[in-house]
Amino acid sequence: MNAGTSPLGFGEGMQRLHGKWASIAAFGALLALLGLAALFFSLVATIATATLNGVPFPIAGAAGDRHRNAFALAEPEGPALYHHRSQS
Repeated sequence: MNAGTSPLGFGEGMQRLHGKWASIAAFGALLALLGLAALFFSLVATIATATLNGVPFPIAGAAGDRHRNAFALAEPEGPALYHHRSQS
């Protein structure tokens, strides 16, 4: 939102959306079709969902493991959470 504009009221917002009703309805129909396709192709949808949600986790874990001590102020007390290599 720009500094010079004020938030729209409900009526003004509805007037702005009134001209876009066809796009909103088409998007809803597309989502309904994709939902039906996911029901019919549940195995493919499950694999796609698991892949799209599961791939970022190992990547983030590797990045976090690589940079885990970047912001550490001191070693954690108590049982070791990470296996450190000995300096021999």
